[in-house]
Amino acid sequence: MRRIVDLEGVVIAESVEAIAEPSMWRSRDILDAGVKVGEIRIGRSLRPLLYQTAGVGLVAAMLGLCVFVAMRVLPLRTLNRALAENAKLYDETERRRREAEALARVVRSLTATLDMGAVGERIVTSVRELFGVKASTLRLLQPDGSLRALASAGEAFSTRSGEDVLVAGTGLASVAVAEGRPIWSADVLNESKVPLTAEMRDHQLRSGNRSMIAVPLRARDKIIGAIALSDQTGRMYSDSEVALVQTFADQAALALENARLYEEMVKLAADLSRSNKVKDEFLSVMSHELRTPLNVVMGYVGMIKDGMLGEINPEQEKALEKVLTRARDQLGMINSVLQATLLEAEGAKMESNEFSLREFLEELRSAYDLHLGTELTMDWYYPSDLPAVKTDREKLKQILQNLIDNAIKFTEKGNVTVSARYLNGSRVGESSRRQEKGDSQNGVVELKVSDTGVGIAKEHFSVIFERFRQVDSSETRRYGGVGIGLYVVKKFTELLGGKVEVQSEAAKGSTFTVTIPCESYRSAASQQRLRAEGRESNA
Repeated sequence: MRRIVDLEGVVIAESVEAIAEPSMWRSRDILDAGVKVGEIRIGRSLRPLLYQTAGVGLVAAMLGLCVFVAMRVLPLRTLNRALAENAKLYDETERRRREAEALARVVRSLTATLDMGAVGERIVTSVRELFGVKASTLRLLQPDGSLRALASAGEAFSTRSGEDVLVAGTGLASVAVAEGRPIWSADVLNESKVPLTAEMRDHQLRSGNRSMIAVPLRARDKIIGAIALSDQTGRMYSDSEVALVQTFADQAALALENARLYEEMVKLAADLSRSNKVKDEFLSVMSHELRTPLNVVMGYVGMIKDGMLGEINPEQEKALEKVLTRARDQLGMINSVLQATLLEAEGAKMESNEFSLREFLEELRSAYDLHLGTELTMDWYYPSDLPAVKTDREKLKQILQNLIDNAIKFTEKGNVTVSARYLNGSRVGESSRRQEKGDSQNGVVELKVSDTGVGIAKEHFSVIFERFRQVDSSETRRYGGVGIGLYVVKKFTELLGGKVEVQSEAAKGSTFTVTIPCESYRSAASQQRLRAEGRESNA
């Protein structure tokens, strides 16, 4: 429809065609010499467009509905199947989680004891509860290839009918051990691949158990037995259940192996204890019994040498001196063996007493002034004002004697040097620090024994302080002895709270240094001088 209107909007002319509402209008200006004088308006009805749009929308709605229906109905079965699979997967995951937790609890219970019988009982009880079967049996492999029952749960095997022992090649457990893999059967009586004896068939008929599974017990790549589970339900075992039974069997095998090793260790420890006790008793008795007649021999030889039983010539005296020297060496070895035996069997105790360190060294020095070879000299170095000390005198003497005797034995010619000193206010392994208490103070006694003998290679330092050990322990060794001296030195030094160190080089000699912490006392002369100085000061 077309209309012409003036500037005020008054219709001047229009077409006679009418249009249905609703409508849509467009306008164009009418110009006269460039000046607007009116408008031409053109209108169009929207009803056909709405009809067309409604038709298209209806068609689209129909298509959408079809698509929706198709998408809703067609994948419904697939969706249901997916949901079912998810539920099954969830149930399987939950089941495996519960099984893993139960297996972990079982493993903890198996490792709670090391008694073989108790471990076996826990294994059969746990596996029966874990898999909900009627009976379970644990069998261990014997040297002849048979399987002997260690424990069972749910039903007892009969020893009278020989059911506690499976002959090699009979029974499901024997097949599992022979093939090294799990074997199961829903009906073992009618399973042709499972060989059964007449007694085994009678037992299965009495118990009513038809469904069985047997898995080998493997420890350290070695089969040590088998676990058998039996039930009356004709149960079929899935792959996951078989794997779980095998996992349990692996853990059970480790527990059994640990228990077996523990029992072997206990037995070995008992055997060693008995052996050591017999050895110590033997050494103690022999040391006592040998020492008594040897003292008698030395006494008579000394009497003959001193002319108490008649005159002897110089050659006889030399011979008797050699006998005495060898007898003293033998007595020293016997005493060392006795001391070592007492250290191991009873344990030595420290007995603290006060004595003059200088007098102690003088006494020991006088004992070594004689009986030295012509090519061996012995030097002593220690200050004259050594204080009195408080420690175990006899053990300190034994320490120094063993070091000196050891140095003399391995030094054919040259010299052995013994030195001693007292260090005020210093403990072994601590910085020097004076700690006075009245007329006493803490410190250390340092003893050194050096020689120019054969020396010791560094690779042997770790063994020279062991009992009955020598650097050369061959039957053709050049130097005698039983290898006890340095062992006693180390034990006594540690008992007194000290330490022993060695510096040595093969063919150049050795130096042993012993430091013993002890309490020292001022000498009597020093105390008298201090008291005199105090009286003068007061005056």
